[in-house]
Amino acid sequence: MNSDLEIIELCAEAMGLDTKIAVPTDSKIAAGVGGRDCYGYNPIHSDAQAMQLMEEFCLTVVSRTECGRFEWCAIGYGDGIAVWSEDLNRAIC
Repeated sequence: MNSDLEIIELCAEAMGLDTKIAVPTDSKIAAGVGGRDCYGYNPIHSDAQAMQLMEEFCLTVVSRTECGRFEWCAIGYGDGIAVWSEDLNRAIC
């Protein structure tokens, strides 16, 4: 299992952002395009950034309740890879 910081960095790279870890302890990535920095990239905690990932990769999201536990699932279009999580943004990332 990857750490939050590794997941965030992979998301930034998937979106075509240049990445660098600004301060490893705060779980945020400094990401930028064309030399411009955009500190604070963190789609695990930013709904807007998670939705950008969803749109970019044509993800489908479904939910279920099983044994009293609610979960989200993000499914990739074409590859069919499904990721389940109790947190929507984590399922997307």
